[in-house]
Amino acid sequence: MLERLDHVRVAALDPAVAAAEYGTLLSTAAHPWPRRDGAWRLDVGGTGLLLVPASSPDPSAAGVEALVFAGDELAPSLPESRGVRLEVDGECGPRAAAAPGDPRGAGRLDHAVVLTTDFDAALRLYGERLGLRLALDRSFPRRGVRILFFRIAGVTVEVAGPLDPPEMLASDHFGGLAWRGSDVAAWRERLLVEGVTVSEDRVGHKPGTRVCTVSDRTAGVPTLLIGQDAGED
Repeated sequence: MLERLDHVRVAALDPAVAAAEYGTLLSTAAHPWPRRDGAWRLDVGGTGLLLVPASSPDPSAAGVEALVFAGDELAPSLPESRGVRLEVDGECGPRAAAAPGDPRGAGRLDHAVVLTTDFDAALRLYGERLGLRLALDRSFPRRGVRILFFRIAGVTVEVAGPLDPPEMLASDHFGGLAWRGSDVAAWRERLLVEGVTVSEDRVGHKPGTRVCTVSDRTAGVPTLLIGQDAGED
């Protein structure tokens, strides 16, 4: 059985710099710490972000490298996981204590995105093989996309792709990460003061939310910030 998404492993050109940048991005209460292997880790809302050295100095080598679950199951083989690394670690230990809330930052990881062209394979892998709960399977004809939500311990693995792909690709790949906070407007203003490039906040696809996009200092990871719409109860 899988217990939770313990952490997301992200390859960074300079893990120490990336850790400091993520500390600024996510929460003033998040405190990155170094490991002996050269990686850095920080935890937000009980989910970790592990920043490891990239395999090459090329910027294209940066980005999400793996989703690592806590549990006692064997990790699926690479062919079964369609090219994205999904690992299961039986030695993750108990969930990290959540840092004190920061209204100008992230309270938790909301979802991690995987892009696919084979939804049947995704349902078998995430639902049947890993046992994640399928919370949503919805098509959006106007947008031309289909989205699956697989949930575990409050975090969503979002699997998305085109309704009519031009071809069936042999592998999936990671999209981005979405972090949730209580006040996305205040969060955005803090980041702008820190010199981070952030889009205007806008209405989110999920009713009652507002979102904005971060364009830099994310180690190459497409990043969305999500908050409650101030007009909603």
